[in-house]
Amino acid sequence: MAAVKLPAVTEEALKATLVNLSKSLEAHWRKHGQWGLAEDLAQEGLLKVLKQQRSWEHKRGSLDAFFYTVGLNAGKDLLKKEATQKRGKDRIQQEAHRLLYFKMGGVQRRRRAKSDEPVVL
Repeated sequence: MAAVKLPAVTEEALKATLVNLSKSLEAHWRKHGQWGLAEDLAQEGLLKVLKQQRSWEHKRGSLDAFFYTVGLNAGKDLLKKEATQKRGKDRIQQEAHRLLYFKMGGVQRRRRAKSDEPVVL
């Protein structure tokens, strides 16, 4: 089977496609409640698109659809990563509070044991 030669894409056309993609991705993330992160998620998507642009195969779909899907997935991956990191930080903070509470409880028990004051329940 002979390879299909695709027409060359001009630099201007690629820039226009990337600008449109950025706007589309930002609009998607804003629509889904990510107002503060929409620009960052779109930028992450563009970086991923630029890295993976050579893996596009014309027989699997349009270039625009490929770019949008790759960009969207990159944003989703970033959100998942941040959520995982937040859960880890929350667990560490909860454990630190638990240990601090346990230690402070021990200090208070030792103070009560050394003092002559009766323990009030």
